[in-house]
Amino acid sequence: MGVSITAAPCLLKGSASCSWDTNNTDPCTWKGVNCTSTNEEYDIQSLYLSGFRLNGVIPAEINTLQALSTLYLSNNLLRGSFPPELGNCSSLLSVNLASNMLGGILPASLGKLPKLQVLDLSQNEITGSIPAEFGNLTSLQELNLESNQFTGTIEVISRLAALTDLSLSRNNFTGSLPADIGRFLYFLSLDNNRLSGTIPEDLGSCNRLTFLWLGGNSFTGSIPNSIGKIQYLVNFVADENKLSGTIPSNLSGWKYLSLLNLASNQLSGSLLSLEYLQLDGNALDGSLPPSIGKCEQLLDLQLGHNKFSGSIPTEIGDLVNSIISLNLSSNEFTGTIPASLGKLTKLVLLDLSHNHLTGPIPEELGGMFSLLNWSFADNSFSGAVPMTGPFANSTASSFANNPNLCSGPLPPCEEGSSSSSREKRNSHTFWKAAGSIAMDCALVILLALLIRYWCSKNRLAEVDEELKSLAEVRHFSAIGLFESTQGYSEENLLGEGATSMVYKGVFSNGEVVAVKKFKEDGISSSREALLQEVNILRKLRHRNLLKVRGCVINLDVQAMVLEFMPNGSLQQYLYQDANQYFQKRLSQQVVLKIAQGVANALAYLHHEYDAVPIIHGDVKPSNILLDFELEAHLADFGLAKLAKSSRGDISLTSNFKGSIGYIMRAKVPQKPLHQISLML
Repeated sequence: MGVSITAAPCLLKGSASCSWDTNNTDPCTWKGVNCTSTNEEYDIQSLYLSGFRLNGVIPAEINTLQALSTLYLSNNLLRGSFPPELGNCSSLLSVNLASNMLGGILPASLGKLPKLQVLDLSQNEITGSIPAEFGNLTSLQELNLESNQFTGTIEVISRLAALTDLSLSRNNFTGSLPADIGRFLYFLSLDNNRLSGTIPEDLGSCNRLTFLWLGGNSFTGSIPNSIGKIQYLVNFVADENKLSGTIPSNLSGWKYLSLLNLASNQLSGSLLSLEYLQLDGNALDGSLPPSIGKCEQLLDLQLGHNKFSGSIPTEIGDLVNSIISLNLSSNEFTGTIPASLGKLTKLVLLDLSHNHLTGPIPEELGGMFSLLNWSFADNSFSGAVPMTGPFANSTASSFANNPNLCSGPLPPCEEGSSSSSREKRNSHTFWKAAGSIAMDCALVILLALLIRYWCSKNRLAEVDEELKSLAEVRHFSAIGLFESTQGYSEENLLGEGATSMVYKGVFSNGEVVAVKKFKEDGISSSREALLQEVNILRKLRHRNLLKVRGCVINLDVQAMVLEFMPNGSLQQYLYQDANQYFQKRLSQQVVLKIAQGVANALAYLHHEYDAVPIIHGDVKPSNILLDFELEAHLADFGLAKLAKSSRGDISLTSNFKGSIGYIMRAKVPQKPLHQISLML
């Protein structure tokens, strides 16, 4: 025996310990324990015990595992402080103790790990400062200490020459940033601390930087012009600081930037062309340039609580294919609301409150059927409130403090006034539209009843033939699928959803597929789900969408055959899984590649698909599958909807039943991209 094996793992009690046979003198057979062996001698090389609900403390005897290179104890219930003896495990390459209840201070002995490349201690209760000895970790590439109670400065970070990823968010770090902090980093997250001073000019010399999060601190001074030279920057967040001066004009040179948040500072300057532009709570003044209409990718425009004046440019109406949130509140805008805003049929939020706007509220806004939240309060509008479209059930608070507005939820207009006449026209238009909608709904309900009757009267043979022609894919036999999955065995189970289970299938010719078998607790409902999913998938052609190979439907089995994704889902990489020991970590480049793949897939579904736009409705990590090259493939269209309104364009309505993460209003993520379920 090489290194003596102690019962160190057994000192950690939890749900997994029941699988450890302490009478077995070979711990290498225990769940979560991996070993290397030579000449009948064995050494523990890795402990993958994440998510095992382990409790207690990390035992000091862990230092006897001299061959230990990987230690994963994240997502458990561990308490106490770090044993200084861990610094004697000189072979350690990767340590992940995130999401526990560890406290105390970090021992200086951790600085004696010359080979350590990854250290993740996030989401614990650790106090004190970063030991100066950490500067000796010359091989450390990724350091994550976020969501703890650290204090002191971060000066020691500048000595970590190999560092590429640094996450220190949500602590109590103080002091200024080291001048050369951005020399080697790809990812820098320092938000929600007590850091102060200026943003170093040298930060712009780091061409590899992709994510820069500095929000929620007390930084002062201006944004360095050098920041605009970072070619590959994707996220720049510096909100809730004390930054002043103008926004550097060269920021518009960023090619890959998708998120900019400079809200709650004292900045001034002109606007940029982005997907998310959040500059609310600054001191921006002047007029809103007509060129805003050229920002074709703009999804979220937040300019509230500034000093913008002049009229709202009609060119905002040109953002018809993108914008879903528009906030111009608490400024000094004058003039009327341009009727062109009515073209923004994807808009979910509109806030024009607390300005000096006049004139009527255009009738064209009644066609914004996606609108869920709006406010015209505290202006000088006049005339009748529109009663069409989303405004049919308005509340008075949405139009408050406009003395010359009337009708709808407000007091009625005076008899004989032009406002009264307009109210009658609006009422007539509303009931005409309501009647048309009611007729459409009646036809849809009748059609649905006919389809349900057709599918429920033992017409399986006819439905099967319909499905064959519908899918335009291969038709497999139920026996073939049964044999390929070894009788739908648990060993072949890849995943389980609310209505289906997915198995790995291997046919006699060696072809590997994924078999999505719908559950048997509702034959008719599962058949409807299969028909809906195949009906959508059969026409889609995109490299980032999962391809359907075939299907089968009979009295006993409804299943789809899909292409097999050897690297599983994104879920297993973002969250620790007790049943998965390798815990491969994705690099920032791969994460960006995956995000771009999903974005491309959604862009195709929403804007490029030849027929009507499609709303997926359930985008989440478990539905993002990865092939051999870690290319993303969006899967599971069980909640997808054909998004066609009466006018033929996309319409997100309040009765759309998708997962909450998909239909939520776009906003700034609160965590770095590689730590959240992709908010798409």
